[in-house]
Amino acid sequence: MVPTAGDALSVPSAEVVKSELELDYEDYFNPAWFNDETFVEEVFTYGEISIVLCGLSWDTVQSGLGYSRIGHTLWAAGHFLANFLYHHLGLIQGKRILEIGCGLGLTGLLAGKLVDNPGNVVLTDGDKNILDALQRNIDRNFPERTPVEAGPRSNSQRPACSVLVWGEDVEEFRKQYGQFDVIIGADVLYTEASLKSLVATFCLLLNSEANSIVLVAFQTQYGGQLRDTFLGIASERLIGEQLEWNSSEVKLLKSSGDDSVDLELWRLMWKR
Repeated sequence: MVPTAGDALSVPSAEVVKSELELDYEDYFNPAWFNDETFVEEVFTYGEISIVLCGLSWDTVQSGLGYSRIGHTLWAAGHFLANFLYHHLGLIQGKRILEIGCGLGLTGLLAGKLVDNPGNVVLTDGDKNILDALQRNIDRNFPERTPVEAGPRSNSQRPACSVLVWGEDVEEFRKQYGQFDVIIGADVLYTEASLKSLVATFCLLLNSEANSIVLVAFQTQYGGQLRDTFLGIASERLIGEQLEWNSSEVKLLKSSGDDSVDLELWRLMWKR
């Protein structure tokens, strides 16, 4: 069943979610983190397309020095999902694309390079402090293209970025940006407290057309523990199917260790 705006799933309040996550948001962000000495750059190549990504190295995060800034690096499912999009261009060409929990934005940036109209791509994250790094990556990869206000009929030559907290002010976001044909998310299953809000956000922002899809990729080590709960919540309105996709390479941002992990890719579509 395709929901209307009034049919959105009930979700816990932002205060409840934050409490369950047990995060100290006042100490979560330090502007000093954003400097050239802290951040690194690396080029990710897909065929003839290169994406320059700037953020914290994976080694910095894993060492514990940057663990509270986990959104400021690249997680394995991001590169995995980007590879999938590169080899399945037909899924996104001519479509409006939303990336949720995008972090540094690798997958959404590649989508912007692949499609004819990059303005059809909107990258979002729930942490407003990530947007500085995200905008830097958009500017770096779309350097000479004039930004235009994004919306349902945007003619911008570059992707847009915005804050989007799942289950919070999603209606306002929809009024500004409209709905989307494809929603993508990499490593967005990380706490049970956020799953209802995540699914409710999908249901409000996914276009009602039969061929509209959600693509969710995650590391089995982390997201696999929440997979069944996530699919159970989604099953009220969406049907999920695991896709077979064996990427030959998993790449992290400036990692010196073994990056091999088990990954999963799921497609969700409206129940009919």
